[in-house]
Amino acid sequence: MTASNPLGLTDQEKGGAFFLYGDDAFRKEETGRALVDWHLDPGTRDFNLDPLRGTEVSVEDLASVLATPPMMAEWRVVMLREVEGLAPSPKARGVLLETVENPPPGLALIMLATIPGGSKAKFYTELRRKARSVEFPEVGSNDVPGWLVDWALSRHGVEMRDDAARALGGAVGTDLGVLAQEVEKLASMVEEGEPITVEVVRRSGTTIPTQDRWEWFDLV
Repeated sequence: MTASNPLGLTDQEKGGAFFLYGDDAFRKEETGRALVDWHLDPGTRDFNLDPLRGTEVSVEDLASVLATPPMMAEWRVVMLREVEGLAPSPKARGVLLETVENPPPGLALIMLATIPGGSKAKFYTELRRKARSVEFPEVGSNDVPGWLVDWALSRHGVEMRDDAARALGGAVGTDLGVLAQEVEKLASMVEEGEPITVEVVRRSGTTIPTQDRWEWFDLV
């Protein structure tokens, strides 16, 4: 089975460099993993996936891995997390930017970064410009209910009622990783075809705030 791609690209657009940046680590990581799955066949995945961290990899190892061709497959994927760790090194920046601009055949380079606040470094500007770039800003509390509704449907095929999403968001907060775990639990509690309601959220043991902030906003 071919994994779906999360950026709306065609199969002819596979490969090259992807730059995923922003403060929302959960969506950034989920998109990166989906890109990995989109490029790699499960049968040869172990031979063609190189996970690296910019805070740990040496310039020599980075250059070597980026130049390694695929083995028994069309694509080799380098998943480079913590790209900001390479920023202090001119040599590392040079190796990465050269690869982004002229990726070797068969390489899919997926880069994840949290850009320091207020940074105007040319390194990040060039990465955004030369790679296929997507920003993942931190999700605010007002955006959580909509995200929950979308996540429940897309990931679990379950409808989540708006009031249930508001209740869960008000109880748990904005950590999408924790919220995703809660949705998985709630989805397992409903029969096929049944929605996640406020009552289901209550039955899961979640303490729902007595004041619904979104209803309060509507009243105001």
